[in-house]
Amino acid sequence: MLSNTLEEIFTFPQYSIISPDKEKYFLSVLKEVFNHHTNNSVAFKNILASLNYVDNIINNITQFPFLPVSIFKELDLKSIKQEDIIKTLTSSGTTGQKVSKIYLDSFTSKLQTKALANIVSSCIGKQRLPMLIIDSDNVLKDRTMFSARGAGILGLSNFGRDHLYILDKDMNLKTDE
Repeated sequence: MLSNTLEEIFTFPQYSIISPDKEKYFLSVLKEVFNHHTNNSVAFKNILASLNYVDNIINNITQFPFLPVSIFKELDLKSIKQEDIIKTLTSSGTTGQKVSKIYLDSFTSKLQTKALANIVSSCIGKQRLPMLIIDSDNVLKDRTMFSARGAGILGLSNFGRDHLYILDKDMNLKTDE
């Protein structure tokens, strides 16, 4: 179930919230997410302990402990049960480097879809238009574990029709179509 704050945010027209209110909503949702991770991830709790983080009342986003993004390459940070994972998104992993992994459950996946639909439809409307995709359709082969790039393409492709991928599997321009 969405928090009351998130439910309220989804009722507003995109880009209509004024700055002071954005900060209030952002802080409220960030606290909720932070508490979820703290209560549901042993690894996250251990990170907080190693930072000597004391559970204080947070009144500003600068009071949250900031973590390096590389931590997602080193640790499997999960705040959901293994059996609830429906997708694993990975970073591109520059040649030879470890990839970051983000684990999604159905609730989070649906929330992302709802947010994306609200944002995109506010820009392009409800009509689905022909879509040119400057990528290869190979990026979508395994939908249970694919890159953030593939997830982006898949998510945005819902807003188009007659999808045309113009690169082949080697990322060269297709010339035979």
